[in-house]
Amino acid sequence: MKQATAANRPHDLPGRYRPALAPLLFLLVAFATLAGMAAPVYAQTISISDISQSEGDSGTTYFEFRVTYNGPPLASDVTFGLDTSSGTATEDVDYEAFHIPPVLTMGSPSDGSYFPFSVSVTADTTYEPDEFFYINITGATGAAVLDGQGLGTILNDDPPPPLVQIDPPDGATLMAGVVGVSYSDTSIQAQFGTGSNAFYAINMPPGLGIDIVSGAITGTPSAAGTFNPTVTLVDTGYGGSAVVANYTITIAPTPAITVVSPASGSTAGGTTISISGTGLTGTSAVVVGGAAATGIAVVSDTLVTAITPAHAAGPADVSVTTPGGTTTLPAVFTYIAPLRPDPTQDAEVQGLINAQAQAAERFATTQIDNFNDRLGQLHDEQSRQAQSLGIQMGVTPGNGVAPMGYVEQAPVDDPAGRAMGLPPAGSPALPVEPLFSDTAFWSGGFINFGTTSSGTIDLGHTLVGVSGGVDHRFTPDFVAGIGFGYGRDRTDIGSNGTTSSGQAVSAAVYGSYHPAPFYLDGLIGISRLDFDSTRYVTATGGFAYGNRDGTQLFASLSAGYEYRQDGLVVSPYGRLDAAVTRLDGFVETGAGANNLAFGAQGFDMLAGIVGVSAQYAIPMEWGVLSPRARLEYTHDFAGSSQASIGYADLGTLPYTLTLDDVLHDYLTLGFGLDARFDADMTLSLDYRTGLSTNGNGRNHTIGIRLSGGF
Repeated sequence: MKQATAANRPHDLPGRYRPALAPLLFLLVAFATLAGMAAPVYAQTISISDISQSEGDSGTTYFEFRVTYNGPPLASDVTFGLDTSSGTATEDVDYEAFHIPPVLTMGSPSDGSYFPFSVSVTADTTYEPDEFFYINITGATGAAVLDGQGLGTILNDDPPPPLVQIDPPDGATLMAGVVGVSYSDTSIQAQFGTGSNAFYAINMPPGLGIDIVSGAITGTPSAAGTFNPTVTLVDTGYGGSAVVANYTITIAPTPAITVVSPASGSTAGGTTISISGTGLTGTSAVVVGGAAATGIAVVSDTLVTAITPAHAAGPADVSVTTPGGTTTLPAVFTYIAPLRPDPTQDAEVQGLINAQAQAAERFATTQIDNFNDRLGQLHDEQSRQAQSLGIQMGVTPGNGVAPMGYVEQAPVDDPAGRAMGLPPAGSPALPVEPLFSDTAFWSGGFINFGTTSSGTIDLGHTLVGVSGGVDHRFTPDFVAGIGFGYGRDRTDIGSNGTTSSGQAVSAAVYGSYHPAPFYLDGLIGISRLDFDSTRYVTATGGFAYGNRDGTQLFASLSAGYEYRQDGLVVSPYGRLDAAVTRLDGFVETGAGANNLAFGAQGFDMLAGIVGVSAQYAIPMEWGVLSPRARLEYTHDFAGSSQASIGYADLGTLPYTLTLDDVLHDYLTLGFGLDARFDADMTLSLDYRTGLSTNGNGRNHTIGIRLSGGF
């Protein structure tokens, strides 16, 4: 009940009289008179009323009381005080208490005169029992107190609370538990009611109990099984109700493994094992050696069967997961590798490893050739500003590899230009068109088709290499730039479907210093390699698939001299090409027990090239025709490389494969023809052939290039 305000307001309203006490008062007065007592005799009385009233739903409700005078008229006043006291109602909560000393006055009252006053009662909407409080007359003078205590009854006018409900409802399944594992389920909640609740439970799983206030079920289960506890929720508030709900709690046993049979199987997997133990009902996962088993079947609470996955040879742990947790029996199953042939003797394996090594070297030589081609153009400003786009196509049959040293070296003094009437080197510079500047962009590349022999299997490849960049002439004799390249290679290995596909993304910086008649060209770059492989499995006729990445550094340094006489240019030169390649290890998939694992692999290239080139410009009516010739000698200083191999399920790499040696010494003879037209377009045809000095290899290259200014 809420507090309210008391008020004292005198009013004249009909009095209240208590006839049962009047004869007693008369006898007391008569007795006192006969006894000669000096006490005053009152023929007049005062009494206080009672009141019963509803409290209301909001604000304050005033309970009106009266102090009434009964008797003959008085010439004097009647004074008194009022004091509240509590019954079941709480002062200053349900009603406003007050304490008034005897200063209240009824002046010259006559029969029926009364003194009204009110008590403030707090209204609310809480369902509760009727409550009461008292009003007492204190310190009365001038009249006797006939009834000195008034009763104020606060009548409840609010509806009873709704019935309490429990959630989850009757019949629900509560959280499952595990023997010996701490348990806590806080899902049981009271709804509606007065909000004052108590929870009680019977038939709980051993080790569990319910909190009387919150309803949380906690503890550590000590026995397995399915239990049906009954929970009673009591609304302890006034007018509260109760509800009963029956639940299900399943306590699972902790699983245990005792025996795995058989105790060994193939590294290829596929062995059906029987796992014996306890608490295996509800098994959801079986793991052998860290890999998930398949075909899981729960036979009983003490037996589960499963099929082992593939795994490396050696002991393996077996784990079982049930609703009661996961249990592991260490080193209980042993993987045994089947007898298999040495993979390094397989022609498909030999061909695949050699194909990736040769492709990595081709990626390096492709970018070196493309950037050196641009460096050759930097010797002559008009050729540099042409920003040519070139394509070469080549065929290299035989059992050798393409030489690394063919680089087009453009002369400082352009003989074709002089044949067309342009000034020779050293002449005063002609006015430069606004189109040209000290910065130029360029792009170029070639397509190469070839075949080589790797032991007992042939390799046929197709390689596309492109490069592009931007360079700036810092001084008349020095130009430097930055470029980027991309290469893509596909090699078909034998005739059974084994292939290797690779790609390289490159970046390089380069520069040319050419104080005529000498020049010095250099470049250094880096590539990121990626290879995908498909290997024919000789033993099964299936295929194994793999992927490996790698990193490559490449560099080249060239120096030469250019002799010019009329339309003839002769240039002896020397060059060093180098590359360092590292390929990551990888593991094949798709071939089961025949999957191979390949270790990380590294190989280097260091080639020295010496040569001489000649070119002669012949003026024609339509432009200039320039035949060319070149002779080179190449020596590769790098040695062979080795690859570590093993069967994937063994976890080791016990086999070593030595890669085929590349051609270490060979001669290259080249011929070419440039047709430069008046429209500043040039068509170039090239042929070159390489022959190893020991007669083990020979290659041929045919190229065509079209370039022009734009």
